[in-house]
Amino acid sequence: MRREGKRRRWIGAKSKMANDIEKIKELRNETGAGIMACKNALIANGWDITKAKATIAEKGAAKLAERAERETKENISDVRVLGECAIIYQIGCETDFVSASDRFRKLVSDVGDALADSKPDNLEKAVSITKSLFSDAGVAIGEKLELKKYAIIRKTDPKQGFASYIHMKGKAATLVLYSGGDADIAQKISMHITSENPEYISVDSISQTAKDTAFKEALSEKYDGNGRELPASMIETIAESKAKKRLTRKTLSEQPYLFDQRENVGYDMAKAGMTVLDCARV
Repeated sequence: MRREGKRRRWIGAKSKMANDIEKIKELRNETGAGIMACKNALIANGWDITKAKATIAEKGAAKLAERAERETKENISDVRVLGECAIIYQIGCETDFVSASDRFRKLVSDVGDALADSKPDNLEKAVSITKSLFSDAGVAIGEKLELKKYAIIRKTDPKQGFASYIHMKGKAATLVLYSGGDADIAQKISMHITSENPEYISVDSISQTAKDTAFKEALSEKYDGNGRELPASMIETIAESKAKKRLTRKTLSEQPYLFDQRENVGYDMAKAGMTVLDCARV
């Protein structure tokens, strides 16, 4: 009888252990938390999964609050073309280890799905829509995660097209809305934008405010490259020239074309009959 009793107790203990392990697995799958964190949360809550899940969420939220001021230095960007519109977005984390992880890549994909479904008009709305995805992933991953950049571009004519380029698995990305030309040249232009990061599409798109700012900055430079003071009578003329050159370097149509340095981008686009209507780079 004693031997039978011991056997039953052993079977009971083994069954409970198997049940506990299954609960730990289930909680880990639901929260993404570590094995010991799940085990401790279950023990603290009498092996009640719902209560343990709430405990992990509370502790995770507290940890995320502590990391709120940390800088997200690593970024992954993506583009979704959705027929008459397209979105581009960038998600940041703290370390390159996390940015390369499957869990973080899943977050990038899930955020893209949510944004593609809702098509928010601006970053503020995009952050609001994806808030729960980031809080859940932040608890599981243990780093500060944030939606850093977002833009949506819409067609104004069905004949317009989208081109995009994603560099090094998302280290940078570009989205272009264009008319005329063909998909091949549009793809190359998007690659050029990713590489050279222009601030303006054409000279005509440069605002007067930007021109005035560039001129004032150049005007404040009273000395030449050799440290000699510039003649007072020439300062304004020199400042105008400097400002124009600096803005030209930031303008897509005026930049030397990445695929043909002999010509600027504007020349090659004109030759192909293509016009860049809008673009975003992250």
